[in-house]
Amino acid sequence: MKKIMGLLFIIGIVFLSACGEEEGAEGKNTKEGSASARTTTEEVKAEPASLKLEEKIDQFGGESLEDIYPRNTDFEILKDGDYTYLFQWEAQVVDPSSYYVSVAKDNKWVTIQNEVNIADDSNLSNRTFSEPEFIKSGNSILLLLSTWDETNGDYNTAYKLKFNPEGTMNAKLIIDNPAVDGDEFNTLSLRFVEGSNEKVFIAERNLDNVGIIYDDEGNEKYVVNNLGMSSGWDSSYLDSEKNILYFDGGSMYDLSKDDYMWTEAGDKKRDSSKIANYASYLTPQNDGLYQLHKPLGEGWSLDYSILENEEFKLQDSVKIQDELDANNAKMVVNEESVEVYTTVEYRGKPTIQKYTYNRVDL
Repeated sequence: MKKIMGLLFIIGIVFLSACGEEEGAEGKNTKEGSASARTTTEEVKAEPASLKLEEKIDQFGGESLEDIYPRNTDFEILKDGDYTYLFQWEAQVVDPSSYYVSVAKDNKWVTIQNEVNIADDSNLSNRTFSEPEFIKSGNSILLLLSTWDETNGDYNTAYKLKFNPEGTMNAKLIIDNPAVDGDEFNTLSLRFVEGSNEKVFIAERNLDNVGIIYDDEGNEKYVVNNLGMSSGWDSSYLDSEKNILYFDGGSMYDLSKDDYMWTEAGDKKRDSSKIANYASYLTPQNDGLYQLHKPLGEGWSLDYSILENEEFKLQDSVKIQDELDANNAKMVVNEESVEVYTTVEYRGKPTIQKYTYNRVDL
């Protein structure tokens, strides 16, 4: 009997010991599982995407350009479907003699430096023209000019341009606005206003601080009677579906009521994310902002900032890795990429170089 009781005692100890080890293992597995869950959760929270160079083309178009303006050439890049349009003109002069357009498809020139003869196409051959402003509206390109002639004085003119793949142009004069007596600032009164659905509007203001907004055919669409003395059209955006105009740093204006939109506290409603693109250096996308800039003494950089608490905070920045000194640069934001075009001297001739980066806001 004693032997049997002793044997049962030993078996009990072994059983209890085994149960303790099993519980310990279960506890260990539970802790490891919690740690694994935390690790998995942390891995799910991905880092923000970063800007990466996907492609560089040393000689966009496949060949260099002619040195039209040896002193200083300004340019603008616009894209329409498969075609890329390069506009050139002599910069920082009162009377640019002419404007030129080059057209590329699949990164190869279709035509190079065809003269854009605005004067002949709009029967304004006796006028003196200022530096142009180009912008894309739908499938067309709009052009703003300040002009002058000896008989009629200052004019603001707006054109709708349509190019075919060979580079020839159809120009339609849609606004020809002469200066009013005493309106010494008339040459600054016309401005582009970017709108929804890739459309662009043209806005002006008169001496009574009344604003008129035209569509891209030159038809009057809206009248804004409550412009303040300091109100301006720069960086404005028009949501044509909601009839809301964003200007003056994001102030919201109800065009259907011809009045600002107000908060309960009586302040102007604002939306800082509605900042229009201008000069191919600043483009809002998905509550963020792409910016192309050149800090003093440095090369060109491409930045992406995100809107947080009414302020844009830098998320990522990349320097444009140009081995040659880029004189000027422009940016185009496409559906899946950001393209940067720079002007350089390549093998002794003026050349456009192209850099393609991924979009980090998608």
